[in-house]
Amino acid sequence: MTIINDEVSAAASGGSNPSPDTGPSAGQALTSAPTGPVSRTTDTAAGPNPTTRNLDDSYGAVAGLLRSLADPTRLRLLAHLSLGEHQVGELVDHIGLAQSTVSVHLTRLKSSGIITKRIEGRSSYYAIRDPEAVMRILAIARTLLAHQPAAAAAEPMTSQES
Repeated sequence: MTIINDEVSAAASGGSNPSPDTGPSAGQALTSAPTGPVSRTTDTAAGPNPTTRNLDDSYGAVAGLLRSLADPTRLRLLAHLSLGEHQVGELVDHIGLAQSTVSVHLTRLKSSGIITKRIEGRSSYYAIRDPEAVMRILAIARTLLAHQPAAAAAEPMTSQES
């Protein structure tokens, strides 16, 4: 991941304007600024600026990750996996969907790097790669939803569904 566009000029000047409170606010770095100088100019004859291309690539990666989370069933699976490692059969029982449906969702979460799969004998065990990070993302989503008018907010998310 990289920085939000507003921070490109701050990174180029060698400084940033961090907020005194904890965590990034709108317009601040999501994780870290790119190393080296950042230029806003693009020489059309030479092609796009490599830094701009890297920013665009990282936005695509972030969008892909968010698409992996953009499904209520996958969020329910993550809620169960936040309790610890589970086998597919256990998740099928918790979610109440067909094994094939649960497996498709687990494959999507695994391919995006959100969960891991451990094989022991004939059994596969799934776990969240970084449970704290996933729970932070979901908490941020809940915070954003809390600021929306009631009609615009989708059904509320819970941290752990049974």
